[in-house]
This record gives sequence, structure tokens and C-alpha cells, in this order.
Amino acid sequence: MATTEERVTRLENDFMVLSTDCGRRASLRAYDALTPVYGRLDLVAERLGRVENRVSEVDRRVSEVDTKVELLRDEMRDRFTAIDNRFTAIDGRFTAIDGRFAAINDRFTAIDNQFAIVNGRIDKLEGRIDDLSTRVDALATSNAAMFQAILDRLPEKPSAN
Repeated sequence: MATTEERVTRLENDFMVLSTDCGRRASLRAYDALTPVYGRLDLVAERLGRVENRVSEVDRRVSEVDTKVELLRDEMRDRFTAIDNRFTAIDGRFTAIDGRFAAINDRFTAIDNQFAIVNGRIDKLEGRIDDLSTRVDALATSNAAMFQAILDRLPEKPSAN
């Protein structure tokens, strides 16, 4: 029979072997359990890499679109500025045309006033002509009566027959 000390040493050795064996088995089970997880982690890392690549590509495309949009915005701003300048020039031309029409309208008004003056003068002349015509008619009637009176006073001439 073994002594207590030998038994304790043997128990310690058995415990060490058991502990080592349990640790090894636990490690193997943990490894076996973690192997699919590591595989999945590798797949997730690979997918994440692809997602990062896609995000980088999308970011690059967004940057390109931003650049193009900025260029188009600048071009549209320039075009609108040019159109605004054209409208300003056209507005100036309309203002000049309005001034010309106002001058023409003033001229027509002056012509209308002159026609009114001329018409007034013509009306006065027509009135004077009517007066003169009436006086001439009266004088002609008076002269005809006077000549008739003179002719009536003249002796008759004998006829040469």
C-alpha cells in the first residue's frame, strides 16, 4: 500500500494530467466551435471589403457627379447671367423705343395742333369768302339793277333795217 504522500503525489499527477487533458479537450472543442465562426468572420471580412470597395466606388462616382453638377451649375449661372444681360439690353432698347414713340406722339400732337390752327384759318377764310361772295352777289345785283336803270333811261336806237 502506498503512503499518503505517494497517494497525494499521484493524485496531484493525475489531477495535472486530467487538467491538461481537459484543457486540451476544451481547446479542441473551442477550436472546433470557433472554426466555423472564423470562417464566417472571414466571409464577413471579405463581404465587408467588397462593401468598402463599392462604397469607395460610389464615393468616387458621387465626387464625379458633384464635379459635373458644379460645372453645370457654373455653366447655367453663366448662361443665366448672359440671358439677364440680354434682357437688360432689350429693356434698354424698349426704353429707347418708348422714347422714340413718345417723340413721334409729340410730333403728331404738334401736327394735330397745326392742323387745328390751319382748319381754324380755313374756316375763317371760308367765312370771309362766303361774306365776299354774298357782297359780290349783292354788288352784282345792285350793279345789274343800276345798269338796267341806266339802260332804261337811254333812248332806243333805231334799227338799221
